[in-house]
Amino acid sequence: MRFISIALLIGAVTHAAQAEIVPVPEALIEEITDLGRMAYKVRDYESALRHWRAAEDLGGLPAHANVGLLYLRGHGVPKDQSRGLAMLEDAARNGPPRIAYILAQVYQRPGLDIDEWMRAVRRKAAGASDVKFPLKANSEKSEQWMRRAAEGGIVAAMVRLSGLAGSSRPKGPESDHCRAPVRAKFTKRVFDTATGGSAEAADAVGKAYFYGYCLAKDLEKAEQFFRLAVAGGWSGRNLGRVLIRQEGKGAEGLRILHALADKGGKHAMVELAAAYRGLYAVEADFDQAVDLLLRSLMKGTRGWHRLRDDEDPEFVRKLKSRLQGEGHYNMPVDGNLDQSLKNALLVYPKPVSEFDFSSIDEDFGLGQLRHAINSYHGALADAEAAQSRLKTYLEKDDGSEKSGEIIDLIRRHAELNERRVGQSLSYVNTYRRSVGAPELDMPDRGDEP
Repeated sequence: MRFISIALLIGAVTHAAQAEIVPVPEALIEEITDLGRMAYKVRDYESALRHWRAAEDLGGLPAHANVGLLYLRGHGVPKDQSRGLAMLEDAARNGPPRIAYILAQVYQRPGLDIDEWMRAVRRKAAGASDVKFPLKANSEKSEQWMRRAAEGGIVAAMVRLSGLAGSSRPKGPESDHCRAPVRAKFTKRVFDTATGGSAEAADAVGKAYFYGYCLAKDLEKAEQFFRLAVAGGWSGRNLGRVLIRQEGKGAEGLRILHALADKGGKHAMVELAAAYRGLYAVEADFDQAVDLLLRSLMKGTRGWHRLRDDEDPEFVRKLKSRLQGEGHYNMPVDGNLDQSLKNALLVYPKPVSEFDFSSIDEDFGLGQLRHAINSYHGALADAEAAQSRLKTYLEKDDGSEKSGEIIDLIRRHAELNERRVGQSLSYVNTYRRSVGAPELDMPDRGDEP
């Protein structure tokens, strides 16, 4: 569909309304709303507001909800949580159930600013009459809107209300938690939706069987539902995970995970690294395990968290030897999973010799450094992906106004990710300066669009 400028579009619609002509097509409203989303991703709140206001004027309720989120967060408009919530609730009452799900999440985790709350408390104590307290979590309203979303067919909402949602401590099917009427009702709804063809619901049921969330842990049943999810277009990662844990099915699981890893799937790499360490029903191959673990780390995962204190000493020895050969490890090569190895994996793929951990506090400083390094690698991966996307759109540029606006938004998205790289790198360099190590430079990616 050819792009029409917002100003011309609104003028045309106004004229159409006066002449009682056919309403604007939904597809055009969605296109304008999508332009607002792209602008929001690059933090161009002014453009996002402009596009969403235009779509809102045409009757777009998702755009109306998005404007409410801008007021809720104070992005591009004065922060007004009461107004933002009112807009969100209006859109949720009259719009698609996805908006109700978003509103439920807002009430569950509103992102309360403690400093803002304390300022409001002090102003109230001083006698101010115009005090507006920041939004607090409201579990009752969250559940109310979550139920509305679930009744409207939003699978994620059904899962959240059922007993199948994940937790750090899975509860058994006979527990009071799992047998509560509401959870039992929506657990059945998720099952029915899964067997009715929903890949998302099938994946949720599979994970519940895999981990034991309100269902007796059963890998064969998990496999059954993961296969339904894959047949519906879902990723095969979870199917691969469950297959490598079952006797006689490891080869199929490896094929699935290798196919995903070959396409850059970092989590598939982590699963394969664990499999080849001999943890599951496949033959151990420590060379493969080392290679996959390091590849996953280069992708920004925290795969080293999966290492266990009882790792095979031969695997640890091969890992240290590989790191030392690449200049990433400068300590003796042995089979001990010690702090020196964890430090090397923490900063990989940078040489560990560039970091001095001795003066960094183990409980606080090292954790902060770990976060900075992970942020750096994540930002770097996002920046490279944004540059790739920009090149793709530049190649498809047809010279139209729509194409130009989209390319401009993607370019700004790429620039934003470059700034993220620089910011996270500055955190790392803060620690490097504190220990007397030379600072790292921004990576050189050559000619960029």
